[in-house]
Amino acid sequence: MFRAALRLFETEKQVKILEVAEMNQQIQAKNEEMDMIIDERDQALGDADIMESELQELQYATEYVHTEEKKRYAFLHGMNAALKERLTWQTTGTYNDLVNAAIVQESVMRQVEEDERKRKAPASASAAP
Repeated sequence: MFRAALRLFETEKQVKILEVAEMNQQIQAKNEEMDMIIDERDQALGDADIMESELQELQYATEYVHTEEKKRYAFLHGMNAALKERLTWQTTGTYNDLVNAAIVQESVMRQVEEDERKRKAPASASAAP
């Protein structure tokens, strides 16, 4: 009877040891996961510090910084005359607003050209097989 109780005690002890080992593995996995999260956060903070220092340096090199006004000017003066004529009325807004307006106007101009081409084409050409 004493031996049976001793075996039962040893078995329970082994089960507890296995449970503790499993819990240690889970804790180790969580620690590794937290280390990864901390490393990612530190990397992001480091990147933010680098970007902030670069922005501080750029304040002294304004010729390299493309402002909205410079981008709008370059875009507007680099397009064809017909499209430029349609967009000169748009003096306010952002560079992206100007680009979107140019896309719309270009689409309208193409549609008008296509309609004129269809109108000028002889009627017999469209009826041909």
